[in-house]
Order: sequence, then C-alpha cells, then structure tokens
Amino acid sequence: MSDRPLDPFDPDDLAGLEDLPEDDPRVAGAGPRTRAQLRAYRDFVAPGDVPEGARVAEAEERLARALERELSASATGGVPGRGASPVPRSEGFWTKLLGPRMRPALAFVALVVVIGGVWLARPARHAVAPVLRGSSAPSSANELASASVMRSDGSVRLEWLHEPRAQSYTLVFLSPELDEIARVPDLHETRFDLRPDARPAGLPAGPALWRVVAMRGVDEIARSKTAAITVP
Repeated sequence: MSDRPLDPFDPDDLAGLEDLPEDDPRVAGAGPRTRAQLRAYRDFVAPGDVPEGARVAEAEERLARALERELSASATGGVPGRGASPVPRSEGFWTKLLGPRMRPALAFVALVVVIGGVWLARPARHAVAPVLRGSSAPSSANELASASVMRSDGSVRLEWLHEPRAQSYTLVFLSPELDEIARVPDLHETRFDLRPDARPAGLPAGPALWRVVAMRGVDEIARSKTAAITVP
C-alpha cells in the first residue's frame, strides 16, 4: 500500500485504511474532504453502541411504514405520499407477513424449501443391470457380466447376461500366459457346463482363463471380462 496522501479523493482507497492513526502521513497529508470521508467510513464500518435515548423501535416503525408506502406506490403506479391514504400499521402487508401469527407458516414454508432442495440435489438413481453370482456389474455398454459356479457334481457352470443384440455367443479359453487354447462358437444360451468327461477340444484340466463374446453375424458386439477358473 502506497504512503501517498489520499487526495485527490478516491473511494477505493478508503477500504482497509479505517485503522490508520490520525498522524499517518496518508491521513495527515489529506485534505479536509478526504479526512471527513474517512471518518464517515470508520463510523459506517464500526458504528459503535446505540446512543442512550435512541428511539430504535420508533425508527423501525417509521422505516416499515415507508417501505409499505413505497411498495404500495410501485404496485399501483402512484406517487408515494400523494393522493394515497397511509396504510395502517395493523393492516400492512409486511406487518401481517412478519407478524407472530404468520411465523409458524413461514417456518413450515422454509422447511418445505429445504427438504425440496435436498431432494433435488440427491444423486439420481439409475437402473442397475442384474448381476450374476460372483461377478460385478459391467463397466461399459459393451461389457457382459459373467460368473463361474462350481456345481455339486464336479462340473463348472459358466454363466453370463443376455445381450439383446446378440445372435450367438462364443466362449474363448486362454492359458495362464494368455494364449488361446480352446474356443466354443455358436452358442445360443447364456450358460455352458464344463464337465470332466466333456471338455472342449484342446482344453486341458487345471487353471485357465475364460471370457464370453457376444456375436452378431461375424461381428463382435460385446464381451465379458477375462476371469480365472479351474477346468475340471
């Protein structure tokens, strides 16, 4: 902040200077007009206590009546104080609105507004696709949810969600090194059972990876995540 005097008067220079002492060069070197404005600004920022004998209630009453006259004139297009009878305090709009009888209603309206705002701000709930056992919901529109289930007869059932656009499904089996070792194409159901006596050609028993691919003709339109299984 510069130490130059405040003259010529600049209102923006007053903000933040209300705490300057009177012997500060910027105040002492200012003209009478600027010093008066600075004193008024100090009184505005920190007016102090209400003087003894001040008629606060009467001032509030006069202010309320003036506001009523201005609002009435604005609504009717008239001029305040000319050709219009004063509105009795007991019948004024703001008096009735802010009176004790209306306070419960105002509190109820405020509560409704708060509840409505919370309701509108809540996160929207989107429909969630059903999730098969042991799987998570698909993370994109082109991902199928799938799961593998060990059955009591020793077989492993592979399941996946129906894809409405699909004409068929293809199962792809991979080695732990991610090399494709077997494939079962042209499936029309959403499940496939791996049995010890009926494994797909080229698929050995033991640890493997699998995924299902939804096909429309020769085009792949969706696929599941690659998951680990133990081939019986």
